[in-house]
Amino acid sequence: MPLLVVEEAGSGELAARRAGMGDYAEALRALLLLLEPGEVTTYGELAALMGVSPRLVGRLLASNPDAVVIPCHRVVSERGIGGYSSGGPRVKAALLELESGGGPPRLRRLSAELLGRERAIAPSGRRTRRARRDARGASCPPRSSGT
Repeated sequence: MPLLVVEEAGSGELAARRAGMGDYAEALRALLLLLEPGEVTTYGELAALMGVSPRLVGRLLASNPDAVVIPCHRVVSERGIGGYSSGGPRVKAALLELESGGGPPRLRRLSAELLGRERAIAPSGRRTRRARRDARGASCPPRSSGT
């Protein structure tokens, strides 16, 4: 489902429009500000919350103009540290180590907190069967196996 932006029109009425890249970047920045020093989340986790591809999350993070204010270094890959446009993976690792006091950073699952769902996001960054079923709605019957 695409992200919709609701804005107030000139007459005081509300108008909805499809989000553009700037709107997705703003939503991503807001999510990043939820992460405390010493915490990380994954590209897949953020992508699932926003309804976009993990690659788009990476692209938006790479264009972050305020790397000091918006902590894009706190987003990691499920398979490793991931990239970092403000100095490369070594700089990213050093920042995370500094923030976590020398120990490993704590993985924070924002989807469980914001959506109230445990394990809504699988380790691969894809939504679990349960999350897909929940997204269809409780009133929808489960899909038949075709037999």
